[in-house]
Amino acid sequence: MTRHVAQVLDELKADHRNLAVLLGMLDREVARLKSREDPDYELLHDIMQYMTGYPDAVHHKKEDWVYACMAAVRPAMKRDLARIEHDHAEISNLGNKLLSDIQAIESGTVMRRFDVIEDARRYLTRQRDHMNWEDEKLFPLIDSLKSELDLSEVPSRVGTMPDPVFGPSVENAFRSLFEAIRNESRAD
Repeated sequence: MTRHVAQVLDELKADHRNLAVLLGMLDREVARLKSREDPDYELLHDIMQYMTGYPDAVHHKKEDWVYACMAAVRPAMKRDLARIEHDHAEISNLGNKLLSDIQAIESGTVMRRFDVIEDARRYLTRQRDHMNWEDEKLFPLIDSLKSELDLSEVPSRVGTMPDPVFGPSVENAFRSLFEAIRNESRAD
């Protein structure tokens, strides 16, 4: 495996672990909403602000690029890999809808609890199904094609911004989210 293929695959796997942490936190807040408790709307907002930012700008673009490289070396895979961009667009739309719900609630708009819960359920289910599919099917496939893939030159269309929460430094806008993650990990 070339160093770069291994590095890219490690980065994608690390992103999935980080996303899973946030999805777990989102799940817990939505469970509070379901049980008619007040969730932490600031935390919900921060989670969805992150989920509709970094993954869409960097993680998904990196995956799309890797899958395009895979299809280039194995054209027969092109059809199977075509669903990736569709999945990413669908996840982005669902995430933006949920973020919009949360922003509406924060601004005082009355929303049906059921609608917010249902939007959250759709987002969580779709995001998890997609990540599981990639973890179980596509990441091993990347590994099996390691000698054929050339991922040494990252194209400019692939986002390169550092992760604003899990990266080398935490962006101020995500300081509260980072603290919530840290507090949760201490409680475990």
